[in-house]
Amino acid sequence: IHALACANVENVITGAYEVVYGTFYCALVRVACRRLAKKRFPGRAVRKALRKLQKWSKSAPGHSRHKLQLLRAEIGSLGSNTIATEKLYEQAIADAANSTIIYEHALACELYGMFQFRKEPRNIHSALECTNKACSLYDQWGATLKVKQVEERIKLWSEYC
Repeated sequence: IHALACANVENVITGAYEVVYGTFYCALVRVACRRLAKKRFPGRAVRKALRKLQKWSKSAPGHSRHKLQLLRAEIGSLGSNTIATEKLYEQAIADAANSTIIYEHALACELYGMFQFRKEPRNIHSALECTNKACSLYDQWGATLKVKQVEERIKLWSEYC
């Protein structure tokens, strides 16, 4: 369902930034759907989005490089090479911190925290560190509902462990 919605969004958006954002966020949704379906590899639409982001990150690295790295990390999280995937998340976080897009810095921290928790649910220190950073960034951005959502996830993780 989400993938169909993404296809519709991609057909409607027209402006340069909107295309980049639409492509990026729809690809993240597609990767999340593949994770839920226990698929280990990205689909054709995700690979196409990755190629577009590679091109855009060359022409506008401050705006697109962290998106490319985060999508690569999310794709990597479908597989088993955790060391390479961690490096991609860390690069995405560093690149996002250097951009002026605070909510994407927060998103990179949040997704890395979720990856850390999936990787080692019994050792949640790294996951909590990343998600607490995400909460702080979302709070700076003014996204109080998002902060509450992430805090609820942290609470669930703590109860799980």
